[in-house]
Amino acid sequence: MALDIDGMSPEAHAYYLAIGERYTTPDVLAQVDMSLAGLVLYGALLAPCGFGAEDGQDMLEGREVARAEESGGAQTATDHKATTLNAADVIDTAKQRRQDAITILKGTKRVSRQRGNKNAMALVTSALSKTSALTDDSALPTQLSVLQVALEDPALAAVVAGRGGPECATDLATLQPAVRAALSDRTSAPAITAAAQRRDILDGILVTLARQARAAARRAARKHGQPAIAAAFELIHLEPRRRKAPSADVPEPPAPPAAEPAAPGTVPAAE
Repeated sequence: MALDIDGMSPEAHAYYLAIGERYTTPDVLAQVDMSLAGLVLYGALLAPCGFGAEDGQDMLEGREVARAEESGGAQTATDHKATTLNAADVIDTAKQRRQDAITILKGTKRVSRQRGNKNAMALVTSALSKTSALTDDSALPTQLSVLQVALEDPALAAVVAGRGGPECATDLATLQPAVRAALSDRTSAPAITAAAQRRDILDGILVTLARQARAAARRAARKHGQPAIAAAFELIHLEPRRRKAPSADVPEPPAPPAAEPAAPGTVPAAE
């Protein structure tokens, strides 16, 4: 088999792992199926633009390996990755609403000061001091609770009513149990096994091939004046629900080269 994962360098493993862990295997396979279908129609046109028959064979072989490993422990690894991504989404949303609540409370200071509402000022100062920093996600539910209580306090009711306070308080109340569940899922998740890492590396290889095919398709579409070529390889299944900063111990893959300016009336160049 040309696609030899075990024979790759540690640097290549780290590179593909950083990509693959950001996607679930079903999404990757759906994208690969679409790309392979596009190759049936346009493969000969993509070859002169950088995606040749060997690349297509690697994509095909990689898909078959991924499908063969979709049972047992490999499927558990895929489920674990999906759970981890969902948990991260919940925590990210909670952090955003936390910051919204802090901004709302800071905005009440001016009005409370002008009205001489000392109770409101003291309440806001206390809540902000308790939520000034979030050094660990485990403190997030407690901080959400503190901010919710402040937003719902009668001393601030009139001030926050027209400034998003009630809506934010409702969201904070809903998010607290969701965040606790997400934190529990994350901490109770099994350790990443060698099989799970292999699956992520394979996902990363397939994503990279799909991106390479898209780049070549865009070139071919420009060359032949056929937008349908580019459309057949668009990465519609590889659009993460959120953009997450890379893990501190796994480097972000290098950015692709800057696109060349497209001539008027042509299909955009590959990114």
